[in-house]
Amino acid sequence: MKLFNKATTAAYCFIYSSLTAANASNIKLPEFATNEVALDKATKIGEQVIDFMVGLIGILIIGGMSVSAALASSGNIDGAKKWAMGSLIGGSLASMTYGFAQFFV
Repeated sequence: MKLFNKATTAAYCFIYSSLTAANASNIKLPEFATNEVALDKATKIGEQVIDFMVGLIGILIIGGMSVSAALASSGNIDGAKKWAMGSLIGGSLASMTYGFAQFFV
């Protein structure tokens, strides 16, 4: 039943996004939207969002490693390994995402 609900939700989201994208392609932007000042402002905001997200992800990685250290010191080695691997894999994925975002923005 859960799989059916997920598939139904995914299908609905796909159809809705397709219809929304089709309607969005007909939008006529005002002339000031093509201004270079607006483009510079949008780029600056995009860079600020990326930097904020990288900082937040860094804090989460440090928190995950701290939990791993606490679990290891209490004797729960298996839990510590899971938290450490999750933090390291998450950190490497976040670093790759940051690289891609810096390349495109």
